[in-house]
Amino acid sequence: HKEGVLEANRAVMDRLVKAGFRVKMDDSDQSAGWKFAEYEMKGIPLRLELGPKDMEKNQCVLVRRDSGEKSFVSLDGIEDTVAAMLDAIHDAHFETETGPGVYDIHSPRIPSVDEIEERIDEILAKVDAGKLWINPDCGLKTRGNEETWPSLKNMVEATRIVRARLAAR
Repeated sequence: HKEGVLEANRAVMDRLVKAGFRVKMDDSDQSAGWKFAEYEMKGIPLRLELGPKDMEKNQCVLVRRDSGEKSFVSLDGIEDTVAAMLDAIHDAHFETETGPGVYDIHSPRIPSVDEIEERIDEILAKVDAGKLWINPDCGLKTRGNEETWPSLKNMVEATRIVRARLAAR
């Protein structure tokens, strides 16, 4: 990582977190292409890119998952820009279906039904229920059966609870 880039990204992340957004910064040594694909698969609706040239121009790149549209935007007022872009994504109602992960499949921890239900509710605040399918993050290859089956069972139960609640509306 080039000098100052991680610090600048952390500063933007801190601003967005303070504004109420859930933010994940990938500071791994993976290539940019790998990172983009990884978070695309996880269903992240908006990607923020900030590199040395962007820092010089006091800007970043925001990339919408639903359309692939890239926007070069000022870091001044980034909180409002991100809010507006997420609202636009929500208003577009994701023209295709989406299946963001509802728990970290790589962790040996077994997520509770309540935890998964809460995550589904967070997703439903941004994605129309008719275009959402529920799945764990990534593949099942890194977990053993003793974690996989209870986690999947809890995911199915949480999905049933949410579906019943939606049907009762």
